[in-house]
Amino acid sequence: MRRLITSLVVLLLLLVVADRVGVVAASRVVASKLETSAGLTSAPSVRIRGFPFLTQAVGGRYDEIDVTVTNLVRFGVRLSRLDASMHGVRLPLSQALSGRVSNVPVEGITATAVITYAEVASRGNIAGMSVVPSGTGVRVTARLTVLGQSVTADAESTVRLSGGFIVVTARKVSVLGQS
Repeated sequence: MRRLITSLVVLLLLLVVADRVGVVAASRVVASKLETSAGLTSAPSVRIRGFPFLTQAVGGRYDEIDVTVTNLVRFGVRLSRLDASMHGVRLPLSQALSGRVSNVPVEGITATAVITYAEVASRGNIAGMSVVPSGTGVRVTARLTVLGQSVTADAESTVRLSGGFIVVTARKVSVLGQS
């Protein structure tokens, strides 16, 4: 009986080790494929969540896969970081092993993109404009020429995303120290 229990414990430990090795190997493969297919400059960070991994792989449905990409440029905009969390990812094991994956359906995805203040300022197309955090919004500062005079203007502003665009709206404007 003691041998049977020892054998079962060893078998269980081997299965856990195999599961963890499998999830690490699969994460690396997914990262490599994403790097190539998305034309990234480096492999993203990929984390396949859920335990046990092997039952997800055999079933072809993964509870959650998190992907983090840094320094991503798309449509001329530099994102310093993109975090995506995909839920209910479907990929049959046969397709994954053969490398013949044409699409990967997901039940849901949540993503967060981070753009730097410098990138927001550069999108304003005003030379020397700066955007810095200020309270719950941002402070936009620029040197402008008005009636032949060079002046500095500040604006306490809010930032929001609307229809895929970053919208900066001035709440309080100050020119030459006057509001």
